[in-house]
Amino acid sequence: MAGFSAPKDSAVEGGKVCFGAYPLLLCIVSVLGCGGGGGSDVVTGEVKFPDAGSWDFWGEGGLGKDDTVSDARVVLDGAGLQDGVTGDQGSVDQGSVDAWELVTVDLQELADLGHGDQWGQDQVADAGDGLDGAWDLGDLVGPGDQAEEVDVDWPDSGEEDLSAQEPYVTIKTDNNKGVVGKAISFYGSSNCVPGKLTFTADELYVLGSKQVSTSSYDYQYVFNTPGIERTISVKVVGESGCEATSEVKITIQGAFLVDSQSKTDSNGNGFTVRRVRFPTADLEHDLVVTGSGSAKTVQNMALPVVGARGAVNGGYFASGQGPVSYAKGQLGYESPSGNVKGPRGCLWYDKEERTAGIGVSMGRNFLGGGTWGPGLFPEASDVVCAGPILVSGGQNVFWQQYELEDFGTSGISPSSPLPRSAICILDDGSIMVLAAQNDTVKARGFTLPELADYMISQGCVEALNLDGGGSSAFWASSPGAGYWPGTEDRAVYTAVVCK
Repeated sequence: MAGFSAPKDSAVEGGKVCFGAYPLLLCIVSVLGCGGGGGSDVVTGEVKFPDAGSWDFWGEGGLGKDDTVSDARVVLDGAGLQDGVTGDQGSVDQGSVDAWELVTVDLQELADLGHGDQWGQDQVADAGDGLDGAWDLGDLVGPGDQAEEVDVDWPDSGEEDLSAQEPYVTIKTDNNKGVVGKAISFYGSSNCVPGKLTFTADELYVLGSKQVSTSSYDYQYVFNTPGIERTISVKVVGESGCEATSEVKITIQGAFLVDSQSKTDSNGNGFTVRRVRFPTADLEHDLVVTGSGSAKTVQNMALPVVGARGAVNGGYFASGQGPVSYAKGQLGYESPSGNVKGPRGCLWYDKEERTAGIGVSMGRNFLGGGTWGPGLFPEASDVVCAGPILVSGGQNVFWQQYELEDFGTSGISPSSPLPRSAICILDDGSIMVLAAQNDTVKARGFTLPELADYMISQGCVEALNLDGGGSSAFWASSPGAGYWPGTEDRAVYTAVVCK
C-alpha cells in the first residue's frame, strides 16, 4: 500500500498508532485506546495517501482486512486500478473507508509513492527530518517495524523505494516498446540535481544528454534501427559531485511494411510471397479480422475497412454452408458456430493491450442440443482460427499439430507445393500476415513444413496456417497497390486486414 499503513494487529492510542509495543507519532487524533487482536479503528483522523499507484495493495497486514476508518479525512489522490477503491465511499479489502476529504498531514508526508512500493520489515527510530540513512535501496517499511518520534518526508520514492538521502536516478518508458522512426519518451526522476543526464544504448552508443534542474525529467529519442530487449541507460552527474545510474529494457519494432519476395518451390518453380508487417507498438496502425454472412473476395472484404493497407484471406469454410473456423472482429463480426470444426489453431489480438497470442481452441463452448455459448476469447478484440499451428516457441511444430488438430482427413495436402496463407507473431511482438502463390499456376508454393521453416526464418516465434489453395489471396492499397487473387479469385467468409 502507498501511504500510512495501520497493520492488522495495531491499535490507536491518543494520536499514536501502535505497531506492537512501538508507537508512531502521527497527526491522527483518536479517542480510542490501544487494544489487542483483530483490527483497529481510526476515528476523526487525518491521513493522506497522495498519488497511490495502480499496483498499491491494501490487504492483510495493512489498512484493509478487519480495519475500518470512519469519519476520517483521508485522501487517495490518484488511487490506482488495484487499490479496490470505488468512488468516495469505496471499500478496501474487507475494510471500509468513509467520508474522505482533502487534508494536509503535518508530520508525515508520503508524496508520490509509486506503484510497487512495499512496506515490510525495517526500523526507523528518531529519524527527525528525513530518513537519515535509515533506508537503503530495496528496504521495506511496514508491519512489525519500530518507529517513534518520526518526522519523515518521502517525496517521489518511486517503485524501488529509493531513499532521498542517497543519489539516485530512475528511467521508464511506456510499454517498453517503440517503433523505428517515431519518437520514444523516456522519463524518470533524480535527487542528484542540478546536474547532467547522459543516455546510452546497449552500453555502446551515446544517444544524447540533457541538463536538469528539477527532480523529474523527460527525454525523447528516435531510433533508426530495430532491436529486441535493448538496454537504455541513464547516468546523472550532479553539480555537487553526486552520481547515479539506472537502465530500462526496450524493444524497437520495425516500421509498418508491405513488401514481397520471390521464391522457388521444391520443384524449381517460381512463386511470390507478399506480406504485411504490423508493429503493435505503433498506435497509428491496427489489425482487424473482418467477415461476412455471404462469401466475398478478399478485396471486397478489405475495401470497407477504413485505412486498410493490406489483407489476406482468413479461416476455412464449406462452400455454400459458411465458415467452419471461428472468427470475430472489432467491427462487430462473429462467425456462426453451427459448422465450426475443432479445436483448431487460433490467433487472438487485443486491440487495447496491443498484444497477441496463438493457441488451440473451438472459439466457443458447445453447450449441447445445438446450442453454443459465448466466445472463449472475451478479452480479445479480434480472433481468426484455421490451423494447424506451424510454429510455437520458435520451433517447427507442424507435424505434431497436424495430428493434434486432426487435419488427417482435411484435404490440406501438407506435402504438396501449393498456395498458402499464414499469420505470425514476430520475436519483437509485431504481427505479420502473408500469402505465398503463383499468379497463374496453382500448383506452386510452399509445402506446409516448408512454410513453417520460412516463418521461422523471418523471425516468427508463433505462427498459424490459414486457408490456402484457391482461397489464398493478397490485397494491398499501398505501397505496390494491387490485388493478387491467385488463380481462382475465390470468395471467402473471413479476412485479416492490417491498416
